[in-house]
Amino acid sequence: PPFPTSTFFLVACFVGVASAFTAYLSPFGVRSSSTADRSRSLSMADAVAEETAVETEAEPTISLDDAPDVPPPPPSSGLSQRAVHRMMKKVTAENFDETLAQLKPYLENEAGITIYTKTIKRLGKLAKEVGKEMPADYALDAACTKKRRNKQHAFIQQKEAERLEAEAAAKEEAEAKAAE
Repeated sequence: PPFPTSTFFLVACFVGVASAFTAYLSPFGVRSSSTADRSRSLSMADAVAEETAVETEAEPTISLDDAPDVPPPPPSSGLSQRAVHRMMKKVTAENFDETLAQLKPYLENEAGITIYTKTIKRLGKLAKEVGKEMPADYALDAACTKKRRNKQHAFIQQKEAERLEAEAAAKEEAEAKAAE
């Protein structure tokens, strides 16, 4: 054979490596300013100059009187998820109520549904471990559960309306039978 396989492999590797370092290619096949043809491309200075030359319409300003009322953000508890986890690790029977009081603003205003659920579950376990009891209404008005509570409330209202409708229909049917 004219070329041994190992020689062919070495030549192929050399050509591949050598072509990777050529001056006319730039990374990812994008032409750089040194390799691009100036007649076909714009530099950033040209683009900025064109932008300033174009007249733009002034946007109408909105006065504060016309601005929609945006509720103020909920008060920040100043706790991070890490701080909450550390506080829960240090819970004892003596500081359990104090810890609950410190965690409540975080759970009600800042925690997402996953963190809220896990924290409530962990607090319940911690309460059993230290011999205390979790308050039944602790952090029930959390912002993260509002959508679920509203959906549940709407479902209950719908079922109640259906029940009342069924009772009224049964009452009318009973009256119709009694009248016969």
